Amino acid sequence: MEDLISGLPDELLHIILLRLRSTRAAAQTSVLSRRWRRLWTNLPEIFVDAAQPKATILGAVDGALAACSAPAVDRLDVSINCTGLRVRACQVEPWLRFASNRQMRTLHVDVPPQKRWRILTPKSEREEEELELPVWNSVTSITLKIDYGWRLKLLPAGMFTALIDIEINNATVDSRELGTLVSSRCPRLRNLSLCIKLVAVSNIYMRSDSLQSLSFRIQNAKRLELQAPKLEAITIHEAISLHISAPELAKVTWNGNVAYHPHSHQLINVARHLKLLESDSNRVVWSLVQRFDEVEELVLDVDGFSKGTLGLYTSFLKENITLPKSEKLHISLGDYHSFASGMLHLLRICNRTRKLSVNVCRSADPLQKKHISCLLSCHCRLPMSTSMTDGVNLSLLEEVEIRCFRSSHGELQFLETLSRCTAEILEKLVIYTDPFEKGTSLTKEICKNIRKMFRPNLDVIFILYSDERLVSAYIRLTPTVLKT
Repeated sequence: MEDLISGLPDELLHIILLRLRSTRAAAQTSVLSRRWRRLWTNLPEIFVDAAQPKATILGAVDGALAACSAPAVDRLDVSINCTGLRVRACQVEPWLRFASNRQMRTLHVDVPPQKRWRILTPKSEREEEELELPVWNSVTSITLKIDYGWRLKLLPAGMFTALIDIEINNATVDSRELGTLVSSRCPRLRNLSLCIKLVAVSNIYMRSDSLQSLSFRIQNAKRLELQAPKLEAITIHEAISLHISAPELAKVTWNGNVAYHPHSHQLINVARHLKLLESDSNRVVWSLVQRFDEVEELVLDVDGFSKGTLGLYTSFLKENITLPKSEKLHISLGDYHSFASGMLHLLRICNRTRKLSVNVCRSADPLQKKHISCLLSCHCRLPMSTSMTDGVNLSLLEEVEIRCFRSSHGELQFLETLSRCTAEILEKLVIYTDPFEKGTSLTKEICKNIRKMFRPNLDVIFILYSDERLVSAYIRLTPTVLKT
């Protein structure tokens, strides 16, 4: 049989091999014929991952770099996050120098954390490891996922004139070196992601006229001062003292258990209107949302109530605030305490939203992996009176979506409560069952009962899953998708 592929030009064969995204797989094509023997060494991108034996993977990286004969190499991607693999900074540093010497545009290095090896090594024998990041003009993207035990040295001289994206994870960095890098050595930097530890407890000062997106979790930082006139999005993990001037800021994600406080977390020149506000902790939600008047998309995770949190749950129900006006409101709420009473409170304070999306989070025992809830005698489970919907005005609400629905008493009680609220322009209610549930507890009879709760001209749609498979969809109780 005639080999038509081998007759193609090198450029086309390179495109075929690059689609493998594996230098090892590309090298294995050498056995096909003499024509293929050295093709892989001329590829402009090098990919090494954990698909090969752990004992040989570091040598495979060095071998791929040594064999590379391409006139220009655009990308080096080393992802060897194998648990338990011993990697030293001195083994990784030649990879960075290779990228620098070949003027690569993209560098991605991901090695496993070395905590296990530090624990096994006596303190008296531990050595501080340093990894030096060289400077070169052509690089546009750098990703380093290394180890907190490594000191990442950022050279004081030289310019990353083309660098747009930086991601540094699990490294120890000097605050002054970091500040200098961002402020004066990356004139085109747009996206910065940091999950680092500072060498010593200190402040960080940065100014960037090009930065558009920032994500950070920084250990040993007392305070971050940032001037970023073009910053549009910020993600904060475990907030520290902040002084941020960002007049273009439109998206804020605030994660962790440190609540927003206007004196400690100063957002200067930040408008009171955002495109996105997201928080993953009920401990910080309420202080943060009051900073803004309008949020186009509001994402709140208030699933933090479990055994021993009755006081926290009671405080949540007593919060006397109004959520910002929002086009879309996404709520994640657990069901340890009464789901219905929690949702009723949220309905009362979110009376300026058009689309409400609710994710029902299961409260489970981490050991037994069984659903748990508060005692039936808990006051959160007292019968809900009709008067409890007083003050719940959903006059702007057009659509409600509920995910991970399991037909529990609390969920059905919430739907019955929702049906009694003032929501004249509500057009659609969509209910998704839990895709990870074996079988589905939402029977057709329950669907009928839910349908009866609401006015006839409201679209009520049921999407049923079982074991992650879509099995049925009912629109006006007419099956539109049958077992797939």
